[in-house]
Amino acid sequence: MVGSLLYFILAPLARLLGRIAGPYIEDDSSGDCSKASLLESDRLSDGDSAPRLPLSKDQTVLLQDWLRGGPSELPRGESAGEASVSVDMEKKPQDQPSENWEVEEATMAWQQSKNVPTLSQQSEQWQAAAVEGISQDQSIVGWQLTSTSETATAWPTLTIQGLKDGTAGWTPVPAQSMGGVELPTGWEFQPRQRDCQAGGIMGWPAHMNDPVGTTGWQFTPLLDVNDAAANDLWQFQSESNLVLGTDPYQGLLARVWEDLPRSQVDGKDDNKPFEFTIMSYNILSQDLLETNSDLYAHCQPEFLKWEFRFQNILQEFETWDPDILCLQEVQENHYHQQFRPALQLQGYECVYKRRTGIKTDGCAVCYKRERFSLVFEHPVEYFRPIVETLNRDNVALLVLLRPLSPDCVQGNSKFPDICVANTHLIFNPRRGDIKLTQLAVLFAEIELLIHTAGSDGNRSPILLCGDLNSVPESPLYKLIQNGELYYYGMPTWKVSSQEDCSHQMCPRKLYGPLWPSRLRITDNCQYVDMCEKKRTEPPGDGSEGYVSVSEPEDELFCNRSPTTLRHNLNLTSVYSHYLPDTGRPEVTTCSSGFGLTVDYIFYSAQPVTDKSGKGRRRYKDGPLKLLGRLSLLSEHDIWLANGLPNGICSSDHLSLLAKFGLKPLG
Repeated sequence: MVGSLLYFILAPLARLLGRIAGPYIEDDSSGDCSKASLLESDRLSDGDSAPRLPLSKDQTVLLQDWLRGGPSELPRGESAGEASVSVDMEKKPQDQPSENWEVEEATMAWQQSKNVPTLSQQSEQWQAAAVEGISQDQSIVGWQLTSTSETATAWPTLTIQGLKDGTAGWTPVPAQSMGGVELPTGWEFQPRQRDCQAGGIMGWPAHMNDPVGTTGWQFTPLLDVNDAAANDLWQFQSESNLVLGTDPYQGLLARVWEDLPRSQVDGKDDNKPFEFTIMSYNILSQDLLETNSDLYAHCQPEFLKWEFRFQNILQEFETWDPDILCLQEVQENHYHQQFRPALQLQGYECVYKRRTGIKTDGCAVCYKRERFSLVFEHPVEYFRPIVETLNRDNVALLVLLRPLSPDCVQGNSKFPDICVANTHLIFNPRRGDIKLTQLAVLFAEIELLIHTAGSDGNRSPILLCGDLNSVPESPLYKLIQNGELYYYGMPTWKVSSQEDCSHQMCPRKLYGPLWPSRLRITDNCQYVDMCEKKRTEPPGDGSEGYVSVSEPEDELFCNRSPTTLRHNLNLTSVYSHYLPDTGRPEVTTCSSGFGLTVDYIFYSAQPVTDKSGKGRRRYKDGPLKLLGRLSLLSEHDIWLANGLPNGICSSDHLSLLAKFGLKPLG
């Protein structure tokens, strides 16, 4: 009985008294969430089993004051780590105590109870408690790129153990004082052979093995413990001292300008071509981005904010300074409140057409007022309630621009007018019938515009820009390039070839005509001048005249074909769709985990006779001479930069840029 009493009552009571006599501190002013209890819970989570030194009453009071006041209560210029070093390294005789002996003793005891690293240990642990980015258990340090993303994934994860045993290749750069504590301003990664071993860097991506020697990553100097500017750029330190952010097209997303061979031009000024540049760019509407946020889960949130993206897009315009801008997915309120005022300050005039229905984005065409004058603008709506294959809200915008040379007379030009068409076709990969019908409407509107404008016999050259949501060599692309497409029985998904849906059991197929005759567009993608009803043939005796009879609407007189579409615009692409140095396919967008080319700049050219009679139609330059273009990237290049959007390119599409020379009339 007595033994049980001693074991179950007195022993726990003794342990309780021991705890009361130890360094545990009660703070009545802070209730259950006192600083001491929080510190103790942190220590326990770290798995620390270091012995505690009991504190005297005076030491306890001093330590309480220090905990309430923070590190600023220590003697000026002395941090907790420095105090511990002074106690460890300089043990004064008892008969000659220092002035701060009580504070030093209390601090040493508190550090022992908390296992705070000494100054030498701090050099190994990076002053981990003060640097943002450490997980709560203070065992993993995970740095993340916060701005210009030259790498494809998160910053490599480092373990404290890896830092201690030297398997991690991070070294501090010159330190600065912060609140009395010496902290490194940055850490440089020095690749080593053991970097990917356990305890060092975990999960270093394969594509990030490129930096060698003195190449490394360094973050900008710390402003405060947790203060970092929202747009601070990570800097890539290399032997050439290259710094990302100064030039948005250096590094992984570097794009080079490709000059194409020029033909010999007469030295006379009268024969010099009118040179200009044109950009086509799907800038990604913010409403669409937020509606489809799951498509951009790989992106860092700060890169998806409109304020950041808008400034980045404007910077791209300023960098390349195109004479003509064809933009898609321009949000209506952003156009009126931001884009148009900003571009007008840069010397542009703008035309805009919003999508029909409840859609909030549309297409815009902007041109330098010093280089062009607007002859005519014509918005095109693809939505036609009478046609099943025109039941979407996509639009196009056509403008007729007159080049302004320095010696031209007001209202006249020695160069032909240019027809610029900007469009964004429906995305749905399975509705190729809608894509073809929208394209037929666009071609018919272009034909009508240039026919009306070319009354003097000069046919205006055409520039067709936009997001066509079809890949190179797809049937829709071949229709544009070759001027003809046999579509009868073709699966609708194959028209754009964005996705391989051959596994579908019963795919929708194309059977013509694709639209009713009442649309007044022929299968040559042209509007008919008028529709005439068929008349019955007169009787053989000639006693009766012609009799008009009512025919169904689908019998209206239009030249129709149930199998083939054609057009006479003679268009060819600015890009070859393959990178010349590697042979990899070019891509203009990366979404849903893969890259595609869906954006184009087509221009008028003269077809070359193909003796084989089959295959892709070839062209030579006509009034428009292609002088150069901005190179595109491969899918591999884009995913090295963590896909799109990123800190350099603020859309899920790349911009297209081409330079042309326009021959004078005559």
